[in-house]
Amino acid sequence: MGGLKATFLQQEETREAAPRGRSRRETIMAGNSLVLPVVLWGCKAPTHCVSATLLMDDVSMIVTGCHDGQICLWDLSSDLEINPRALLFGHTASITCLSKASSSSEKQYIVSASESGEMCLWDVNDGRCIEFTKLACTHTGIQFYQFTVGTLREGRLLCHGHYPEILVVDATSLEVLYSLVSKISKDWISSMSIIRSHRTQEDTVVAVSV
Repeated sequence: MGGLKATFLQQEETREAAPRGRSRRETIMAGNSLVLPVVLWGCKAPTHCVSATLLMDDVSMIVTGCHDGQICLWDLSSDLEINPRALLFGHTASITCLSKASSSSEKQYIVSASESGEMCLWDVNDGRCIEFTKLACTHTGIQFYQFTVGTLREGRLLCHGHYPEILVVDATSLEVLYSLVSKISKDWISSMSIIRSHRTQEDTVVAVSV
């Protein structure tokens, strides 16, 4: 698969064989009580027509989502060489948007959304899907927002799309906490941004409707 590697769970045992003249790599991935065999054939690369992209903050990785619902992690070197590292499967429809879901350099989480309303929370360090949910709406844009409560830092995902509101989702559990609704314009939100006031030190969400 063009150098793609399976790096999804905790422990790996790799066996290589050559059935009928073809090279094959079989990876046995074991979790706490789960043994999942994955067989990868490298004779032809998978289709990956990109529908969404995300560049990580440290500029060391590019994440792409495709119309088939797959997500690919690409390592980006300092001389701008791009190499595929892992292919993630968790969606059944086209990927509509990608966003980071944490600000920690140790725990690098991203969130993905699809046309069918699916949302997945991924750990890009090992490719695990941490959380999954499905909503009755399609997101076309997600922004990560972090704030401080006392000594704790919490994260929120501000989602907009084919619905007349902005959904505020917990970045850890993917639970919808509340929504922001305009009293004037109740059309779909096409774009949004978070603006901080230097005078009041408060954050305001500014959105543009269709």
